[in-house]
Amino acid sequence: QNLGATCYMNAPLQCMAHFIEVSEEMINWYKYSYDKNKTDKVLSNAYANVLDNLYFPKEYNNYSKYFSPEVLKDIVGAYNPLFQGIKANDSKDIYNYLIEKMHNELNDLYQPVIDNYNQNERYDQTNEQITLRNFKRMFAQNYHSILSKYLYGIQKTITQCCRCQKNIYNFQTYNFLIFPLLDVKNYIINSYQQQNLFNQFMNYQNYTLSLNDCFFYYQKIDFFCGDNSIHCNMCRSIQNSKYRNLLYSVPTILCIVLNRGKNNADFKERIIFGIDLDLSNFVEENNNNAKYYLIGVVCHVGDSSMSGHFFAYCRSHYTSKWYLYNDAIVSESNENKILSEPTPYILFYHKYT
Repeated sequence: QNLGATCYMNAPLQCMAHFIEVSEEMINWYKYSYDKNKTDKVLSNAYANVLDNLYFPKEYNNYSKYFSPEVLKDIVGAYNPLFQGIKANDSKDIYNYLIEKMHNELNDLYQPVIDNYNQNERYDQTNEQITLRNFKRMFAQNYHSILSKYLYGIQKTITQCCRCQKNIYNFQTYNFLIFPLLDVKNYIINSYQQQNLFNQFMNYQNYTLSLNDCFFYYQKIDFFCGDNSIHCNMCRSIQNSKYRNLLYSVPTILCIVLNRGKNNADFKERIIFGIDLDLSNFVEENNNNAKYYLIGVVCHVGDSSMSGHFFAYCRSHYTSKWYLYNDAIVSESNENKILSEPTPYILFYHKYT
């Protein structure tokens, strides 16, 4: 049910409800677990109650055709003023907030398993393997909730000093990837022009961007120069540097945000995405297990991601059918309709198992 202008919350909630492993574990925790601190996990309880009502409506709503997420909305607003009231907001922001907040609440459910390691090993960010071991140890200690088990991946950043050529390695977690589509298109066109890949029959201005282009953009080499130069510990001075982002590992459920620019209107063209997504060429760790299928799409209509209208398409785990979720109205849909949508905003993919 739309509670004012809360379609920005309803659309990602419907997609999240189709994260089958997360939903099953959340409902089991909510209804059957003996977690002694369960009542303190206020947001997680409210979200699990939404799932319980969506999956088992006959038990609560007397077979009502829709559910009101009013309690969840009030709790989110009480925690974060950004989401107070009934004004419009950005689906990406509330999705990220829900995942992060619930992860922090549920992070004590599982005890981390820390492998034996050399406590005398010196922390050295110029050594990739030492940096990775330290990061994985931290990850095991701090990311062991229902959410992190399925929704968090690891990205690697390599920063190289242009003077001494030393690499600095850094690893961090992510629960979604965001691609600025206008920047992606400019980068891809410039790359093609430099390589003379456009022929006389191709007009690069009409080039249609694809999701693969976004991942090529993600791992491009960029530079810290001039006023943006950074301090090199090896040179002990400010130096120009180049850096690159790489996907070290990918989660079971991958969230991709397609940012259309300022006011969400700078990039109005179509972007090609598919039911299947193969990231084998973009992932370092266990890249033979980086093939995905689409399970949800949040679409946006309007010139600003802070206004307009959000709706979602989701794939049922049980029937493999697609449905359109437009606030309280649900109708059956199909793959062709989804892939032809002109304004996809958030894509959710699930790993093949």
